[in-house]
Amino acid sequence: MACPRPLAKGAALFDTHRLTDALARSLCPLESLVAEGPQAVLDGEPAVVVPDPVDMQSYEADALGVQLGEHLRASIATVCRRPVRQVDMARDFHLTAGGLTALTREQSDLRKPSFTATTAYVSTYQVQDAQLTLISRRVDVDSGTMQVVAVKQASWGCTNPWFGKPEFVYRIK
Repeated sequence: MACPRPLAKGAALFDTHRLTDALARSLCPLESLVAEGPQAVLDGEPAVVVPDPVDMQSYEADALGVQLGEHLRASIATVCRRPVRQVDMARDFHLTAGGLTALTREQSDLRKPSFTATTAYVSTYQVQDAQLTLISRRVDVDSGTMQVVAVKQASWGCTNPWFGKPEFVYRIK
């Protein structure tokens, strides 16, 4: 694969699903982790809420945030084996530099009768130079407390071979 110019555009070129799978393995309760390969969602488990990740600077989800959100929901469903409910971050939650706030004092307003969710996975990301940092928190919706915080980073660059064209490379840690 050719090297992007500017290099910061590299975030669109690597497999973000590998990044969200690694993040999900750090976030999921141990009893729900899949040992090998995708499995069916656990029967009888309540749905978890997974809004699109938002940029750390603007607190909005751009195209990368939407892509990360789709992959994170798929990862939570397959790796953690939990049914997933997508919500509109701007309508139900407010994330600022001061923290996460539910936009209602009535917790029942966040949980409509059509589904039950006691857990939310709220995420932010930042692209800086040639690195994407994705931070996700498993939040207890009733108490508003963070149960787990996980961070994964993807960095990328270009090889500089003696012969041939430079190649795009990335790694996830």
